[in-house]
Amino acid sequence: MGAATLVAASGVGLAVDPHGQLAFALVLALVGAGWSGAFVTGTAMLADASGDAARTALVARNDLFVAVTSAGAAFAATALFARGGPESVGAAVAALAICAVVVAAALEGKAAG
Repeated sequence: MGAATLVAASGVGLAVDPHGQLAFALVLALVGAGWSGAFVTGTAMLADASGDAARTALVARNDLFVAVTSAGAAFAATALFARGGPESVGAAVAALAICAVVVAAALEGKAAG
């Protein structure tokens, strides 16, 4: 959930100040930190949860899913950028990340309850 929060913050930053170089550098740093936190932690948890026999295939399928999803997101962001500039990309990223944070919080609440 922390990684989604970082990505949401970076999307808001890009939407608010799309032409500021310092803000853009901060946005890229937050996206990198969010991506690293989500990907590395998620892969480690997936590997720990699987048995030795299934681990390689499971992690490979996860990597394939992440790669395909990332490519699709890159194409979508390119189309958004071409139509509305960095503000539209930032707003879309912020909206999607905020939805992810809300869903994660709801799932955590169900798991705790």
